[in-house]
Amino acid sequence: MVNSDYTDYDKLFKLLVDTFLLEFLELYFAEIAYLIKGDSISEENCELLDLGELRTKIADLVFRVQMRDESSRIILHIEGQEQRVRDYNRQMFSYFVRLHEKYPFDKILPIVVFSSGTKIEEMDEYILEFTFLQVLKFKFLKVQLKQIDWKEYKDYLNPVAAAMLSRMKYSSSDKIDVKLAHTRMIADLNLPTDQVELVIAYFDSGLSLTAEEKVIYQQRLVEEFGQKEREKIMRLVTSYHLEGFAEGMRKVVKNMLEDKMPLERIIRLTGLPEAEVVRLTQEFYCS
Repeated sequence: MVNSDYTDYDKLFKLLVDTFLLEFLELYFAEIAYLIKGDSISEENCELLDLGELRTKIADLVFRVQMRDESSRIILHIEGQEQRVRDYNRQMFSYFVRLHEKYPFDKILPIVVFSSGTKIEEMDEYILEFTFLQVLKFKFLKVQLKQIDWKEYKDYLNPVAAAMLSRMKYSSSDKIDVKLAHTRMIADLNLPTDQVELVIAYFDSGLSLTAEEKVIYQQRLVEEFGQKEREKIMRLVTSYHLEGFAEGMRKVVKNMLEDKMPLERIIRLTGLPEAEVVRLTQEFYCS
């Protein structure tokens, strides 16, 4: 089963970016990723004291990194925002102030990942001004997933792209195509099992198929993926997903039997062991 830590979106986001920080930056901010010395990354304490409200604020992710073109390290602050929040730009400025108090001699680079379903353009700055004076213009980098076409990233060999594909822009008719693209990316990435589980869990938090769509997905998986690819996918996914995969394959076999397809062809197309296909055939004709 999927680890219980993976059932909460905030935890999922933090785990994903913490595990794949450089891959995240390479995907959305390639110039920044290039400038970071990979062996210089260290995660910082995310608790920020809010003196005004006498309570502790918790930032999502805070890293200290060394940039190639900077003489000292900088602070990288990354926030994930699932629900749309009014005046979130002001909240980001509040985080910046606390970080600046905590790291007064370091440069701070703030980034927000918006993953909510809204297509409204999110602000990336906070301005305080009068008609006669601009007191403040605070800016931050942003990624607004729902404004990114999923097809632009479906061929990236990047675990963050595979995970976040489900939260990008797609139509309801694209859901199965998005799932198949994610599956192919997982198969091609060659990640350790725990990282595969994390990427799948994040993807599944943004896209779910109906029972009917799952059957179509499994049928297309058989049609579009070679046997070796399917075997690799089955080795990679968690026991939870294996169970779902197996159930889907049983439905595919049932459909093939209804079409009176020969057993040899069913075995070749599905990649299932002969004994399993024979058992499913017996179940089909005895039901």
